[in-house]
Amino acid sequence: MPAASPSDGLDVVVRPARDSDAEGLIELIGGCFAEYPDCVMDVDGEIPELRAIATYASQRNGAFWTVDQGEEVIGCIGAVPLDDGGIELIKLYVRADARGQGLGRRLISQVE
Repeated sequence: MPAASPSDGLDVVVRPARDSDAEGLIELIGGCFAEYPDCVMDVDGEIPELRAIATYASQRNGAFWTVDQGEEVIGCIGAVPLDDGGIELIKLYVRADARGQGLGRRLISQVE
């Protein structure tokens, strides 16, 4: 997907995630967790799939995307199929300073 239009307020690129995005995803999601008192992210104990997110999504017949602003991951979303034919959205996160500009809506549209 091309960079956002100027009206989006952010110069970003939405792209398929790679396993090598692990560090950026851990930083993004850890920052979101840190917004809540006493909320600590235990990657290896609770969400080890962050270390290889593209492989994880692929193994579940799903997909995962990141939002990059320059070299930084500032958002993400994934989707995996459910047994009943539906789709589960997974790990929708947007960095605090990028919120309120339609990025979450854009990510959901990516899944749709």
